[in-house]
Amino acid sequence: MLEVKADALEQSFEAFEDYGVAALKDELEQLKSKIAAGVIAAQRPALDGVKSVASASFVDGYLRKGNESGLEMKALGSSSDAIGGYAVPEEIDAVIDRTLTAISPIRAIANVVKVGSAGYRKLVTTGGTPSGWVGFEAARPMTGTPTFTEVVPPSGELYANPAASQQMLDDAAFDVESWLANEIATEFARAEGMAFVKGNGTNQPLGFLSSPNATTADGVRPIGTLQTIGTGAAGAFAATNPADKLVDLVQALRAPYRQGPCS
Repeated sequence: MLEVKADALEQSFEAFEDYGVAALKDELEQLKSKIAAGVIAAQRPALDGVKSVASASFVDGYLRKGNESGLEMKALGSSSDAIGGYAVPEEIDAVIDRTLTAISPIRAIANVVKVGSAGYRKLVTTGGTPSGWVGFEAARPMTGTPTFTEVVPPSGELYANPAASQQMLDDAAFDVESWLANEIATEFARAEGMAFVKGNGTNQPLGFLSSPNATTADGVRPIGTLQTIGTGAAGAFAATNPADKLVDLVQALRAPYRQGPCS
């Protein structure tokens, strides 16, 4: 009886060793195949300054050769994926953002908000949130409720479709990525500046020259209507004390906003 038990136990250990060695061999073969296919190398994080695989595929494959395989599609609307486009690599997008900020006069003073759709809305308070002063540990009575107004700025899709010659694309020394990013950013900056000055509000921003205006002060005229101050003379300043109108223009601003324009 003792010999039978010992034989069975020994056989179980041998079976376990055979199974463990076989499993390890299988895992080793899988790792070898992944290394050969370059899967592990592609999954490693890129060092700083190294272009990503997506960027290299986009530039060398799509821009230079027109190869669309492997590119990620993004839908710009919820109705159909077909109205979308290809996702731009992060490197090109970063160059466009940096160049826009550097050369666009509007980006330096505007509040830039990134949105995922055209339905952007913002709630603003007219008159601010009411407050009051009380003594230390005194009761805090209820303050008034602020008035909220919804602002829906007109927007559109700004695009650029620059053309490059086949000779430029075939030239290996030509940096098509930097050229494309700089061309798009320069055109975007010009178009943004023009739209924010005199845009008509149809599929583009509403410029301040095209916005409705009135001579009434804040709290009286509707939201979105700009206040104007006349000079008192057609196409010129008044002959007597012409600088007074510039002082009136500055003082017409609310106190928190006077520091920037006056500095």
